[in-house]
Amino acid sequence: MPTTLIRIAGWSGPLCSLVLLLNAGRRGGVLPDTAFGHAVAPLGQVTGLVLMIGLYLVHTRPTRGLTIGFVLNVAGLGAVLGVEYILNLVYPQLDPALVRELNAGFTGKGLLVSSVVFLIGILAFGIALIAARQVPRAAITIYLVAFVLVALRPFLPTFVLPIAVAVGAVATAWLGIALLRKVSGERAAALPVG
Repeated sequence: MPTTLIRIAGWSGPLCSLVLLLNAGRRGGVLPDTAFGHAVAPLGQVTGLVLMIGLYLVHTRPTRGLTIGFVLNVAGLGAVLGVEYILNLVYPQLDPALVRELNAGFTGKGLLVSSVVFLIGILAFGIALIAARQVPRAAITIYLVAFVLVALRPFLPTFVLPIAVAVGAVATAWLGIALLRKVSGERAAALPVG
């Protein structure tokens, strides 16, 4: 098992959580909507991708379902990373009328497709992780529910998004800490006794 990479992935969980809490606070109106907040927002998906790699790597013999779920989840997170860049680094620079026009056309359809890919990836990988029983089932379940709601944000009231992101932040921190504990426990078990 590549323990260094899994350890990095483990630390990515709490880091992802901090970025997600910042995003939730900003989108929920609890924190100011600043250029800094927009600049760091995509780091949630970047650190989330690293966390997902670690969650996959702790499985010494991943099933076909887990591998397919992992690939779909990485594709979904990649798609949402692109969406976050557009929403946080491009749209704020544009006239609101142009943003509405873009969302009504091809760009809006692309953003919707990204949400669908993200939804499929979250469901496939989350269900496979629950079945594999290598990380805390409760943390994966919370992660799954929270980010399914995030993926469905085009169809839900706007107040749901910051709440779902905040709940997802708790799950990502929990999953990252679980990875760190797993690596530490396996390392301790491998040490010679006496």
